[in-house]
Amino acid sequence: MRTFPSLAAIIIILSLFTACSDPSKVGSRTDNRPLPTGEEIDEDGIHTLVARGYKLYHDLGTMSSKERDAINGRRVVRIDPAKISSMKALRAKLGEVFTPRMVDSIIRDFAIQEQGGKLWMAEAERDDISNYEEAEILDVSDDTVGITATIEVPLGDSGQTDERTVAIVKTLTGWKIASNVYSGQGLAGDANPIVSP
Repeated sequence: MRTFPSLAAIIIILSLFTACSDPSKVGSRTDNRPLPTGEEIDEDGIHTLVARGYKLYHDLGTMSSKERDAINGRRVVRIDPAKISSMKALRAKLGEVFTPRMVDSIIRDFAIQEQGGKLWMAEAERDDISNYEEAEILDVSDDTVGITATIEVPLGDSGQTDERTVAIVKTLTGWKIASNVYSGQGLAGDANPIVSP
């Protein structure tokens, strides 16, 4: 006599399969929580901000189209206009998580420029194994300027980690990242934490 799995068993298996095929639910603490905007920020808020910031930063490198060119002797690739249509749209998107000075720093990191009605960035191989979604917050300190958090970032599946320090400030529109933690370069002189949107 042949037996068949019960309907309940099939539903459980399908539920597990769906959960495992959703990258936001596997090995990841990132969720769709809103960015922190209150007067205080806790460790969960810091984690959400840092993970979301990394996603924005990292995703820039994946937004290239197939169109290539050279501008001022530098090889560039066009940013897919379906993903980011203009410098203004790019600044607005990055400005959700980063201070204006950090937005400028990121634009410099990727050598992004607008020319001929198109948005271009330097053509480069970008390979980063940092896993900010699984980062652990080691220490948080605050002063009159903002928050400084020391975080431990896993490096892929190697078992190694990298310790980074991120500056976070309260702005008129919420908490923002004020240091270039993703490229490993600190952003000095961001002493005015209250900035306009």
